[in-house]
Amino acid sequence: MEAYEYPVHDIPQCLIEIDRWVAWKTIMRDGRPTKVPIDTQTCEFASVSEPKTWSPFDLAMEAFSNHHDWDGLGIVFTEVDSLAGVDLDDCLDERGQFTWGQDIVKGLNTYTEISPSGRGVKLFLRGVKPALVGSRRDGFGPLGIGKVEVYDQGRFFAVTGRIMEGFPRTIEDCHDDFNAMCDWLWPRKEVRAESVEPSQMNVNHSQTACLDALLAMNVTDHNDGSHRLFAACCRCVEHDLDDQGALGTIRNYEKSAPFPIHWSDTEILKRIRDAEKRCTRGFAKSGEQVWADPLPSPLPVADLVDQHPRLRTPIIDGLLREGETMNVIAPPKAGKSWLVTDLALSIATGRPWLGAFPTHQGNVLLLDNELHAETSADRIPRVAEARDVRISDTRQSLFIDNLRGRLLDFEKLRAYFDQLAIGFFKVSSWTLSIASFRRTPTRTATEI
Repeated sequence: MEAYEYPVHDIPQCLIEIDRWVAWKTIMRDGRPTKVPIDTQTCEFASVSEPKTWSPFDLAMEAFSNHHDWDGLGIVFTEVDSLAGVDLDDCLDERGQFTWGQDIVKGLNTYTEISPSGRGVKLFLRGVKPALVGSRRDGFGPLGIGKVEVYDQGRFFAVTGRIMEGFPRTIEDCHDDFNAMCDWLWPRKEVRAESVEPSQMNVNHSQTACLDALLAMNVTDHNDGSHRLFAACCRCVEHDLDDQGALGTIRNYEKSAPFPIHWSDTEILKRIRDAEKRCTRGFAKSGEQVWADPLPSPLPVADLVDQHPRLRTPIIDGLLREGETMNVIAPPKAGKSWLVTDLALSIATGRPWLGAFPTHQGNVLLLDNELHAETSADRIPRVAEARDVRISDTRQSLFIDNLRGRLLDFEKLRAYFDQLAIGFFKVSSWTLSIASFRRTPTRTATEI
């Protein structure tokens, strides 16, 4: 959309008065078109966590009018106010008629506009997303390709000004209806009174605690729900439930948060066996750290050899195997993050690390809690150039997520890892500063 085509007069004034505007353009990422925000002051990529990359509406519109390669304008949601948004994808047909989702739009009854594609709608409202609910649900509409996305911070929405006729032109206070919609999308009803009666299931303390942990999960379903099921199995192992207890707990959790397809007891038990290979049994029991008071558990060496007939698959010969953790520890400014970047590039390309340690090629995820995205975008190509590696050659094997400003609680990384495809990444390398704990900053590489 060109600047002169923008129906500015239809955009609610309360949106225009918010100084959190960005431009956006579509780029191809992993073979799919993706909207990326643009800082209208510097013409570089903007960030939903960096206020300095946002602008007042007038300045954003002026810059947009001078850049014909930009596709539109958007606004950032933050925690400083109650502005929230609901995005319904693939809910309109080629004539602009609803194929699904009209009940959601009518229920919220707030400012609604047609999305840039012409096949979806975006709703802007006043409301706060309830805790412990997700951000996206798939599988809507007659073809099952529709999606609902809900945000009140950490995201930007493209703003078109193309109003959906028949709905308010103002942003309405929808707190109650917004909460009701979220409860419908991510059911959180109390299930213990109905379906987890001790007389019916002989539920013990561990099962009750595990069910609470399952209900608190925020794991996105992917097609068949296998990722969420695996996360549920991990929680059961961590609460040290036996097979019967785990099956009962998962079945009762399923009554509150159904999986997209039915999973048989046999299939669930198979995933519990997989979870036992990746999780520490009993880790969550009684709130105690399982390593605090280890109980004696001697094992005959012959049994040990029978249980572990071979070493784990190496990732870096002589240094790191699958399932292991490697720490890079040094004083500040010693070059730890540069070294870990070199390590990630070596594994992603299968080249010897430091020219001395053979690697086994695999996908690598860099989690950076220190650097801005712009800094990483500058630094990684410099390391690649020094190693004679073309960044384009790593498109399918080296990935990064800059968590600076988003990772407020280190423990939330568990939920983050739960949503990753199992086995896709050979190594996860994270960069974080723990100087606030008066310890030496650390860089860690581990298999996930």
